[in-house]
Amino acid sequence: MNAGDEETKAQELVIIRRHGGGEDGGHHGGVWKIAYADFATAMMAFFLLLWLLAATTEEQKLGIANFFMPTPYIKNDMVGSSGFSGGHTPQETGQLESPPMTHPDVVLGMSPSDFMDEEAEEDLTEQDLRRQIERAEEEELQRVTAELEAAISQDPNLAQLSENLLVDRTPEGVRIQILDQDRRAMFPLSSAVMYPYAEALMAKVAQIMIGTGRMVSVTGHTDAIPFQAGSQRDNWQLSSDRANASRRALIAAGLPEGRIARVVGKADTDPLDPDHPDAAKNRRISVVLLRSTTL
Repeated sequence: MNAGDEETKAQELVIIRRHGGGEDGGHHGGVWKIAYADFATAMMAFFLLLWLLAATTEEQKLGIANFFMPTPYIKNDMVGSSGFSGGHTPQETGQLESPPMTHPDVVLGMSPSDFMDEEAEEDLTEQDLRRQIERAEEEELQRVTAELEAAISQDPNLAQLSENLLVDRTPEGVRIQILDQDRRAMFPLSSAVMYPYAEALMAKVAQIMIGTGRMVSVTGHTDAIPFQAGSQRDNWQLSSDRANASRRALIAAGLPEGRIARVVGKADTDPLDPDHPDAAKNRRISVVLLRSTTL
C-alpha cells in the first residue's frame, strides 16, 4: 500500500467518542413532575374540604348527610305490581325483590334522634316542660293544703273552727272555703261585716298563701233565702259585698293586693249542698290559690 492509499483510508476513518455517565447521571426524565403535581392537587383538595367543613353550619352538614343517606323505606307505588313494567324485569317474570333498606345508626356522628323534625322536637320539649310544671304545681298545692290544715289544727283559737273550713283541690287550684254552720256563722245575717274569729281565720289563710307567690281568687256565695220584699239589697249584692270584705281581710293580713286575680259574687247560683239550697253551709267564701294554667 502506497502513501496515497493510506492517506485516503485515514480520511475515510470515522471516530466515535462516548461521554461517561450515560442515563444514570440524569434526572429520570419528567416522570417526577407528574407525581408531584398529583400530590399537590390532592393536598389542595384536602385543605379545601377542611375549609368547607369549617365554614358550614350544623344544619348544612345535616342537609348534606341527608342527601347522601339512603331512603329508609320504599313506597308501594315505586315497586311491585304497579308502575313501570308492573314490577317485572324485561328478562324474567316475577316481581322485583329489593332487600330492605336500613337507616344508618350514625351519620356524621349523629344518632337517628338528631334527624327529628325541629318543630316536633320543640313540641316534645314544650310538653315535657308543661308536665314538669304541672307536677311541681301539684306538689306545691299538696304542701299548701297540708300546711293550712296543720296550722288550723295547731292553733287553739282556730281549732274549734275546723268545721267551718273546707280545703280541697280543684282544676283551678287549692280551694279554701270558709263556710257557715248552724251554730256558727262567719258573717251576721244579711251583713258583710266579718266576725272577729272569721277575720282571724282569714288571716291564717293569707299567711299560708303569702309564701307561694301565686294569684288568688275570692268568691262569695249565699243561700237561696231571699231578702224581704221591698229591700234595696239582694243575694247578688250580699255575695259581692262579702267577697270584697274577704279581699280586704286578706290584704290586711299581708297578702299583696296585686295577687288578687278576681273577686266575684255568685249569690245562690252555686250551692255547696244543692239538695238543700237554704242550708247554712251554702253561705260561704271560697278563696282559691290558682294554678298558672287557670290565669
